[in-house]
Amino acid sequence: MVRFEVKGKWYAIPKELTPQQWAGLAQLDLGEPLVWPKALSLITGAPLPALVASDPKSLELGMGFLLAIMSERKRTTTHLPFAQITFGQWVDLDIWLVWGIENHLEDILGILAPDCKKASEALWIVEKYARWRLSIYKQYSALFGLDEPHDEEGTGDKMAVARGWYAVMVKLAQGDILKLDPVAEQPLKKTLNLLAYQKQIELEERAQALQMKRKYDLQRNSRSLR
Repeated sequence: MVRFEVKGKWYAIPKELTPQQWAGLAQLDLGEPLVWPKALSLITGAPLPALVASDPKSLELGMGFLLAIMSERKRTTTHLPFAQITFGQWVDLDIWLVWGIENHLEDILGILAPDCKKASEALWIVEKYARWRLSIYKQYSALFGLDEPHDEEGTGDKMAVARGWYAVMVKLAQGDILKLDPVAEQPLKKTLNLLAYQKQIELEERAQALQMKRKYDLQRNSRSLR
């Protein structure tokens, strides 16, 4: 534990951060020296005015310790097995990850590890889940459109992913609001397999319709040339 003195009183930077503390810090621009007093005050309880008046070198040293603690990751097995995730949980997690873990770490832990009290373990779990999530996207690349050309810059609309998943859930529920919860409670792989099958059928029907249209156009052009 790192301790420092401010106006005759000692304050400490804890060895471990809570997920709530980490999220609060992550929402700050920690690369900006003007923010350092606020960050250290937030974690240690030291008075902000006194920290603002502190020597910049001392603040930099304190932030070095704090950033090192924020970057720690500790392996743990106390999390929900990812294979047990429901479709609804997948949707929620997908949205929160896109919106930023610094804003939704507690929400994410509410699903993956409700009893997690250490930020280092929480971040290890979230990063492990993010890798597993990526493997699911790759496994269902055709369903998620990863094989199709797309705009690298994106739309910048944070709500787009939420609207997209809601549209999928409404479609699976056949527009019946009473069926939304049962859809959300379905196993993830079972649901993705159904969605992949439905998309394949839609693509085949679209290709067949296009082929018929081309055939009709050729026959019409042939008659016009006679």
